[in-house]
Amino acid sequence: ENASKETMEKAFVELLESLGPDDTALLFYAGHAVQIENENMLIPVDFQQASSVIDAKYKAFSLARVLDELVRLRHKRTIIILDACRSNPVSEAQSLQAGLAMPLNDSKETYIAFSTSPNHVATDNPNGRDSYFTEALADLIAQGKDLSLDDVMTRVRSRVEAATDGKQTPWSQSSLSAKFYFHPPANLVVDNDPTLLEKRMLDAKAREQRGDWAEALRLVNQVI
Repeated sequence: ENASKETMEKAFVELLESLGPDDTALLFYAGHAVQIENENMLIPVDFQQASSVIDAKYKAFSLARVLDELVRLRHKRTIIILDACRSNPVSEAQSLQAGLAMPLNDSKETYIAFSTSPNHVATDNPNGRDSYFTEALADLIAQGKDLSLDDVMTRVRSRVEAATDGKQTPWSQSSLSAKFYFHPPANLVVDNDPTLLEKRMLDAKAREQRGDWAEALRLVNQVI
């Protein structure tokens, strides 16, 4: 909470070091952010006024770096939720594009959600402790026992649009190959593709023959 750049970096390193092959990495950020040359930058609380765009970029925390580091790791999936699209002094001082940019993300098993659509600014919530987006998200995660992540975001989108008279539309981008639940239903049936499982086993055997034991074990674990 109210993190400096150093604190943000340490927390991110701790997240990376804690991830195992069956884990979901979830990063939620609420605060100021800005896009610089189409790259999304999160703004720490100790950000000092920048003398140039380059200076601003290196004083902020790069979302692209977060995605790059997570892509290198072998964990199950990544979910990034950003409530960070409000107007702020950093963008105004440097005459930067308002809102956040479309993430340049082609990584697999990744879900990214913004509190509003790219290049748009979110609406402030004068009567709430949190933004319209975070308020709706927290409520639906807590109550939505049978809702997938997509279901949650669809309902969040509907609530936020209604609360802002259509001025704000939460946005998401996904490459997930299976549904994700914050609270899995008791009768959840896992969608298994037999052809995919067979392919992974064949790939594992091929890796074993080449002596690539780490990759062979990873593929077998995915099948299990």
